[in-house]
Amino acid sequence: MGLIIDVDSHFQEPPDWLVTVDGTLASRVDPGWYFRTTTRDLFSFFSDKAPEDRLEADAERLTASIRASQEFFAGFTTLKEAAEAARNSRFRGMAYPWGGYLPEERLEWMDKNEIDLQLINPASALVTVDRIATYLEPQDVPRAIRAYNDWAASVVAGHTDRLMTTALLWWEDVDWCVRELHRTRELGSRAFLLPGRPPAGKSHAHSDFEPIWRAASELGMSGVLHFGFLGGPEVASGWYRTGRQELGDVGYALASVAATNPQLLTASLIASGVFERNPGFTLMLQEYQATGWVPAWVRQLDYLLTLPILRNITGRWKLPLKPSEYFRRQVLVVAQPGDRIRDALAALDGECVVFSSDFPHPEGSSTPTADFRTLIDREPLPREHSDAFFGGTMRRVLSVPA
Repeated sequence: MGLIIDVDSHFQEPPDWLVTVDGTLASRVDPGWYFRTTTRDLFSFFSDKAPEDRLEADAERLTASIRASQEFFAGFTTLKEAAEAARNSRFRGMAYPWGGYLPEERLEWMDKNEIDLQLINPASALVTVDRIATYLEPQDVPRAIRAYNDWAASVVAGHTDRLMTTALLWWEDVDWCVRELHRTRELGSRAFLLPGRPPAGKSHAHSDFEPIWRAASELGMSGVLHFGFLGGPEVASGWYRTGRQELGDVGYALASVAATNPQLLTASLIASGVFERNPGFTLMLQEYQATGWVPAWVRQLDYLLTLPILRNITGRWKLPLKPSEYFRRQVLVVAQPGDRIRDALAALDGECVVFSSDFPHPEGSSTPTADFRTLIDREPLPREHSDAFFGGTMRRVLSVPA
């Protein structure tokens, strides 16, 4: 087997990550902006339209640990003080998990799991950036985003042959995004995070964003759409109103529509010609359990072209490839530990499904390589599909030699 490439792992940024790269901005940040501290944070993984009265009711049952972290961090006036205290508190495991940000620990874990390369997404830093966007000045947002990209680059410095970061962008300014793509690519990044909601109130496929897709294609920077990050689908608030107090009725219903965002975004990029114009751009769908729904959905994309009623509304398909062909060429379905992969690999010609660990998050696995090998032994794959899954496809995407 060749290189094993882990497409979805995360930092767990320490509470003082911003202090180390922009102390002036950090001095204006409330320590409570580090952890997810409201039920809105939790439900935003599923929807941006949760009604306030339901969130308040759910808070009574759902957020004991969240409230404990709020109370802890409320006792400090600066991020630096809170970070120092967290090292010696019961929050240490949350704020400083093993391998969460120290490269030597992460590399040790990767070696144990035979992982050669790892793409690292952000985590709690997104909460801090979101709070800065909500409570500070507009010009502080790109400053915070650039600070995160600098912090991430400093962590992997000297290890960019094995550790590759996912950059953040400020979608309100397209030229800024293009410059940041070039800058972070030079720092070792190989991907950037896509917002789950329409950026700047516009479709991802809007013509204004074309320079971003063109730069990403030319630079070999993949786009990461990650479940729950930077917004969920806008589910009508009435779906929260069930007349009951249990969380299960709402949570299960919302989880069932998790595929809405990746489907809308992917179909938009295909139909608008973004993939046709930018063949070097790759989109990754992470943590959407897409190995289950993608095969049938990709077939449905092609089926839509045969419907007379749709052609009467939209006109005939003008792009040279079918939707499924663009998907197979430029979209990656990122499998999470526990996902079944055999049927998806078979349906997608063995090229679109790739390996991840979700390290160090609890919904991942401490032994992802062994877990997927066990699954493959139980549901045998052609050797070429197995090799592509563990690293062959990503070697092509990243232009990494075997």
